[in-house]
Amino acid sequence: MDVTVRMQRAVRVGIVFVSYFMASFFTFLPDGNGEHGFQNLFWGLIYGFGWHVAGSLTHFSRSADIFGFFIWPLLVWVVLFLLTRLCFSAPRLWQRRLIWAGLALSLFIVMPGKTAFSLGFQHLPTLNNLEAAAY
Repeated sequence: MDVTVRMQRAVRVGIVFVSYFMASFFTFLPDGNGEHGFQNLFWGLIYGFGWHVAGSLTHFSRSADIFGFFIWPLLVWVVLFLLTRLCFSAPRLWQRRLIWAGLALSLFIVMPGKTAFSLGFQHLPTLNNLEAAAY
């Protein structure tokens, strides 16, 4: 296996894990007041969507928790890993730059938890809101 292929796969795996970090563990970081964590609305909605749909179909039973916490993130990881191939194989340079810029910008769609709560974003099916409601 070529070194560049291994490097590309490592970057693709890194993108997958950074997206999951921004959706789930980033919310545990305190803001300036130490009260609420931050919410990444883009990745939080993507990872929270599967949990929300499963909960709506099963009336938030235990199977919805299993699907939303284990199966849906695995599906998102596989799809994201396959889609990030475009970061390296897009035919034109401007397309690759646009994909990289979109991925980078998606990491900055962040809102402090207190602001999200005051603006009514607590009703969005982000992963953080669904975990808070379930547990």
